[in-house]
Amino acid sequence: VGSLCPVRGVRVLETLGPEPIMYPIPDTGHRNRQKPTMGRLVAAWVFPLPVLVIANATYMSLAWFPNHRYLEWAEERPQCREHLPDVLLDLHDMGAEASMITKVADAAPGLLVVFTALCCLGTKNLLVWNRFFLTQAFVITMNLIAEQSTTIPSSYGYARCKNYLGISKPEEDHFAFSPTGSCVAMIWSGHVFHTMLGSYMLGLVVEAQWPRFRRRLCKSCSTAPLLKTVIVTTLALGEMSLLVLDKGHYTVDMFLAILIALLTFTNSNIEYWIFHVNPFISGLVPERSVPMRNGDMKELLRLAQNKPPFVSSEEETEYTSSEDESSSPPSTPDQLHLVE
Repeated sequence: VGSLCPVRGVRVLETLGPEPIMYPIPDTGHRNRQKPTMGRLVAAWVFPLPVLVIANATYMSLAWFPNHRYLEWAEERPQCREHLPDVLLDLHDMGAEASMITKVADAAPGLLVVFTALCCLGTKNLLVWNRFFLTQAFVITMNLIAEQSTTIPSSYGYARCKNYLGISKPEEDHFAFSPTGSCVAMIWSGHVFHTMLGSYMLGLVVEAQWPRFRRRLCKSCSTAPLLKTVIVTTLALGEMSLLVLDKGHYTVDMFLAILIALLTFTNSNIEYWIFHVNPFISGLVPERSVPMRNGDMKELLRLAQNKPPFVSSEEETEYTSSEDESSSPPSTPDQLHLVE
C-alpha cells in the first residue's frame, strides 16, 4: 500500500469501529528528522513556565480591584450583604465562618495540580506538561477578563469576606498581591476547574504510561464513557459538595466550571493551538501524538470514506457517479495534502 502512516490516520479513526482504519498517506519525512539538541529539549520544557507565571501573577495582582469594588458596594447597601439566592446554599446555615471544610476544599485542587506536574516530570511526558500549563494559563486569563468585567456578590457574604481579608471596613482594604484570589471570584469556580484540570491531565499521563487504563466502563459498548472521564467528573462533584457546605461558590459558577473544563479539554482546536504556541516542541513528541485541528480531522474522515475533500454537492454527485473514482482510494498529493 505504499507508505502507510499510522501516526494520524489510525489515531483519528480508531473510534469508528472495533478495528482501526489505516489509510495510505505519503511519507512526510518524519523518520528522517535529526535528533533534537539538548538546548531545544530544555527550552520546550521551560517555555510553558514563564507563560504560566505571567498569567497567574497578573490574575493575582488584579484580583484586588473587583474585591474592593464589592466591599464598597456592599458597605453602601446593607440589604445586599448576604449571598445571592441559591437553591443549594440556602439549604443549610453552614459556611458563616472558615472551617476545616474550607481548608480541605482549598488545598485539594492545589495538591492535585502539583502532583500531576510531578507525574509529568517523572514520566517525562512533555506533551501533557505543555498542554497542562498552557491550558491553565489560557483559562486563568479568560477568567481574569470575566472577573474584571463583572463583579458578583460573594457567596461568603460581606461579613465573612471582611474576616477573610482581616479588615473591619473597606477603607482598610489596601492594594495587595492576592495569591488566593478574592472573595468575588464567582464567574466560574477555580476550585472545580483546577480539580478537573489536574485529574484530567493526570489521566492522560497514566494512559500514556499504562495504555491498559485507557478503557471504557463497558468494553462492549463504544458509547460508554472512558474511565478517566468518570473519575474526573466524580472528583469535580466531590469538590462541589465541599464548596456547597462551605458556601465557597454559587451552584451556577461551579456548574459553569464543569462545562468550561469539559469543552476546553475536548476541543481539538484548542489542543492544537496550545501545542503550537510552544515554538520548541515540534519534533520532540511522537508524530502520532501531535494534535490535529478539527478541520483536518474532518478532511481525513472524508478521505477515509473515499470522498474528495471540501467538494460541492454537484461535484460530490459527479464524483460518486464515476465507478472508477469510487472504487479506488485517492492517492494524489493534492488529495492527500492534509498530512502536514
